[in-house]
Amino acid sequence: MTYIRRLVRGNNVYIYSVTSYRDKETGNVKQRSEYMGKEIIKDNTTTVRKPRNRFEVMCLK
Repeated sequence: MTYIRRLVRGNNVYIYSVTSYRDKETGNVKQRSEYMGKEIIKDNTTTVRKPRNRFEVMCLK
């Protein structure tokens, strides 16, 4: 099952896609989360700013 999680940290809202799966070794249910971006509210419209590629940012420094 996949769903969207909104994580509020201070004044910022971060969006994650969460997928549940069963671990084959232990049989326990676990979650795999993928960061989708930061929610930006501007002029009463909500958009999601995609994450930067961290590898490119490290190479530029």
